[in-house]
Amino acid sequence: MKRIMRTVYQYPLVHCYLACGHMITVHSEDINKSSSPSSFECWACKEGSKKANEKGFLS
Repeated sequence: MKRIMRTVYQYPLVHCYLACGHMITVHSEDINKSSSPSSFECWACKEGSKKANEKGFLS
């Protein structure tokens, strides 16, 4: 899970900028503003780590 550093609401999308430097975009109806998440699982970091492990590098 990566911490959300900044959230930009651009109806109908919500852009969540993560601490790792990646951005996750979701539909606004998927996020309730009153209970917005403070972190997201970053699929890009997860994929990069998986590829590094396949090549024999530690993540």
